[in-house]
Amino acid sequence: MVPVELAKLSAELRHRYRVSMADSVIAATAKLLSLTCVTDDPHICQMREIRTRGI
Repeated sequence: MVPVELAKLSAELRHRYRVSMADSVIAATAKLLSLTCVTDDPHICQMREIRTRGI
């Protein structure tokens, strides 16, 4: 994974969903690595681009 790609996607998600930087970095990492994000965070769960599963 290229850090520049992570930073760009994180910034896009942060702007689109108005979430914290931490949430956008977690979501961008899951997206770039094609992972399901296991979370109960409502901010991440609202992101259509991110596959989520509750804990």
